[in-house]
Amino acid sequence: MNYVLEKDREKSREKSSIAWFKLADVIMRGEKERVLTIYRLLIHSLSNEPLKVQLEAEILRIFDDRNALFYYVKAAQMYRKNNELAQAIFLYKIIIALAPENYEHRASLQALQDELLQNFLPSTVQASLSQTASY
Repeated sequence: MNYVLEKDREKSREKSSIAWFKLADVIMRGEKERVLTIYRLLIHSLSNEPLKVQLEAEILRIFDDRNALFYYVKAAQMYRKNNELAQAIFLYKIIIALAPENYEHRASLQALQDELLQNFLPSTVQASLSQTASY
């Protein structure tokens, strides 16, 4: 029985891999609606919710769709909520490139960078930086 289940899982993974290649092929041909349809079928194979949203943003950006910005922000917020600060920072840099005039996004990026520093720097280094900044 385990052997049969394992074979089914293996076939499912193979089909999923082929489908992701198909998605790339359709992107290269510039078929936006077909890409989005395939993407919506494929996301069920992913368990990472922020990644699903990020992928949709990436697809929309490839097709110069203005909605990409909305999905990038949504994904960045989801990563932040999951405490995946580095990924959120990465997305905010893309967001700022897409909307450089938006200071709210710049403030979010700065807050994330500060939070990341606080999480990873020893408290003695943080204190030293605070003292240096006050001069």
